[in-house]
Amino acid sequence: MNIKPVFSDEVCRKLAGLGRTEDVKFSPDGRRLAIAGFNCNKILILELDCDFTDIHKNVVISDFVEISSLSLKNPHGLAFLDDKTLIVANRKGGASVLRLPPRGAVKR
Repeated sequence: MNIKPVFSDEVCRKLAGLGRTEDVKFSPDGRRLAIAGFNCNKILILELDCDFTDIHKNVVISDFVEISSLSLKNPHGLAFLDDKTLIVANRKGGASVLRLPPRGAVKR
């Protein structure tokens, strides 16, 4: 099966601006992808929706949440506790536990 990612322009810009990344993890339900932005001290959470209605089988990535915090100091390891809670290991400090907003909660 050929699965094609489909990105919005805004998601492409956020991905390009993230710079060096250290880790990526899918949430337990597979509907979010967390990406650690090492140098920018941010976590980018991509919202994923599968569209398998046609022959091309798309994973649509049209929304995101960008998380920044003073506790993020060169984030390099990610682990989801559940679909709403992310643990981030920092190279220049301990670990941070982040409570994520619900899917679709951020309005642009």
